[in-house]
Parts: sequence; structure tokens; C-alpha cells
Amino acid sequence: MPVYLPIAEMSVNAGAIILLGIIVGIFSGLFGVGGGFLATPLLMFMGIPPVVAVATQTCQIVASSSAGVVSQWQRKGIDLQLAMHMLAGGAVGTLIGMGIFQLLRLLGQIDLAISLLYTVLLGGIGISMLVAIAGSYFHRASGKPRENRVHAWLKTLPYQTDYAASSIRISRIGPMTIGLLSGILLAIMGTGSGFMVVPAMIYFLGMPALMVTGTSMLQLACLAFFTGLMHAVTSQSIDLMLAALLIFGSVIGTILGLRASKYIRGMPARLLLAVMILGVCLCMAYRLVVPPANPYSITVERQR
Repeated sequence: MPVYLPIAEMSVNAGAIILLGIIVGIFSGLFGVGGGFLATPLLMFMGIPPVVAVATQTCQIVASSSAGVVSQWQRKGIDLQLAMHMLAGGAVGTLIGMGIFQLLRLLGQIDLAISLLYTVLLGGIGISMLVAIAGSYFHRASGKPRENRVHAWLKTLPYQTDYAASSIRISRIGPMTIGLLSGILLAIMGTGSGFMVVPAMIYFLGMPALMVTGTSMLQLACLAFFTGLMHAVTSQSIDLMLAALLIFGSVIGTILGLRASKYIRGMPARLLLAVMILGVCLCMAYRLVVPPANPYSITVERQR
């Protein structure tokens, strides 16, 4: 069924958008990370303007993360103090990211920048995941524990803080830096970067796994709301019809992903995720080097 998207100014197949939301939800439930790093590129493959895809994706992030926050709060799986420090850094990162986003729009290079950033980021993440999987396998075979130098370094920095809920003591500079990077990525690329934040919280901050998911979701939901509000005010590029279709599909997909997680976990799950990320990266790279079908476009501006 075709549906007209007023902000994107194009018609799309509603079933295709819902299917995309289901795919994103499956990844969220299956791997425990948001599927925003796949949703935005796939929307671009379907012809959605990158600016609209990035801004609209924040609505989907708010909806999916809020549901998780409520569940994790009831389980007491959120370190509120650490989340607030991450939000402080994330707010600054969002402002920086929005400044970069608007500058690139004025220069007319925002579409190229988003595609290039996704290609580089997804390629780096996919390769690093494969390296980490191989390293984990060899370290396990040798029986030698891996040294966490970053976590030890954070214990020497100033502003040492006790996070009682997570039972850790580190410099608050660590959580604020992770939040800063998360805010920049969210503003420019429309991804919550959970695939980067969650491992960083475990490995760099030394947080227990039971506290990571809820804490990450809380700061992500707040940052996505703030970022979406700024996109709505500055660029008016959030398409609510597109967001509604994505959210509907992601709810279904998350349920399917949670059920599938009983059968796919551990090393095979991480390997599958790495392969998927590299696949999307190659598709983005292909679109960057292949000449477009219509290299020229004509727009008519109304005189005021």
C-alpha cells in the first residue's frame, strides 16, 4: 500500500517501511543493541533523503528506548548517577553534532557526509568486531586474561566518583566522554551508537553487564528526544508518518528478536552481526563510487 510522506515529499510502500522496522527490531532484540546503525542506511537505500532519515530515526529511538527504560527501572537495572553524567556529556555532544549537521547542510554536503561517515564507521566497527572475535578466541585458547588498560587509566584521572549502583569507582570523565561521542553521532547520523556505547561501558568503565543496558537506554532516550526536538526546530525534517511505520514494525521485530535470542547467542551471534554490518558498509561504499542514474536535478524555488 503506497503512503505519501509529507516531509520526505515522496510516496513509499508502507509494507516495505514496516518490514524495515521489523528488521531493526529483530536486531535490537537479538543482539541487545539498537538497530539505528542499519535503519538509516536502509532508509537511504529506499530513496529517503538522508536528512529526513537521520532526523526521523530519533523518534524511533525514543519509542524503543523508553519501553526498555521502564522495564529496566522496575528491575533496578539503571545507574541513575552514571546516566546523568553521560547525559551531561551527551548534551554537549548533541549541540556540537547539530552545529556540524547545520554547517554541512549550508554547504550542501550533508548527504555525502552522512553516507561517507556511515561507510567509514560501519567498516571500522565490522572489522574491529571480527578482530575482537578472533582475539577472544586466541586469548581463550591461551588461557591468559586480557589486560584492561583504559579502565586502569580512568582510575588515575581526577574527579573520582563512587557509582554505588554499579559498585565501581572511576573518574566521571569516562562516562561524560562516552556520552559526548554518543551525542555527536546521534545528531549527525541518527544512530544511538549502542553498538559502541554498550561495549565501552562494560570494557572501559568496568560496569556490570546487568546495569549497562538500562543505563545506556536511559541516556539514549533522553538524548534522542533532545536531538529530535532540535531537528524539528532547526531543519523541520522529521516525518511523523515515516516514524509511525518504523515504530510499528520495530515493536513486532523486537518481540521476534527476543524469542530468537534463545537460539542464537554468544560467538555465532556476534559473528552474524559483524557480517551484517560489513554488508551494509559495502553497499554504502558502492553507492558512493557508482555514478547516479540522474546526475543532475532541477528544483524550482518560490519567490517570496
